[in-house]
Amino acid sequence: MRTNKIIFVIILAISVVFSSITYADEFIKFDFDGRDWDLDYQAQEGSSMIYEWVPRGQSVENWNELVTVQAFGGIQAVMSADKFMETMRDGMSKICPGIEWNILSNRRSDVLYDWQIEYCTGHDPQYEVARILVGREAIYVIHYATKHIPIESAVKQRWITILKAVTLTDRFPTD
Repeated sequence: MRTNKIIFVIILAISVVFSSITYADEFIKFDFDGRDWDLDYQAQEGSSMIYEWVPRGQSVENWNELVTVQAFGGIQAVMSADKFMETMRDGMSKICPGIEWNILSNRRSDVLYDWQIEYCTGHDPQYEVARILVGREAIYVIHYATKHIPIESAVKQRWITILKAVTLTDRFPTD
């Protein structure tokens, strides 16, 4: 969670200017991996929101796996998904110079990437795969992170598939 909070702070600095923007008419729809996940943390500051889920029995303070959804309202008007990802990558590279960062797919409004840190002062080793989606009202980032590294190929592929299936809609998901 600490790394996600650091990213949140970095991006929050970008989005503070747009704090009067609301985006109640856009919804992220995604599925988990079939296990029970609990929403363990949520916060809103200005136009930025964060929601974090952990597998049942874990907490955001003591996790091995974590799913995070972030929304940054207003910045979609001035920043593409790839520029947003570059900002995150640059911020993480300053914090953890040995980060391994890979872009898995890249379109102007949709970027899928992963990264891994093994040796970074103050941070546990971890792997993360994430997708950035640009909506009408916000930029959304959906992350899966695990401290189980190296990540098993099957687990990595399962979460890439889950993230590729994430949809952004203007109707509240009903299923």
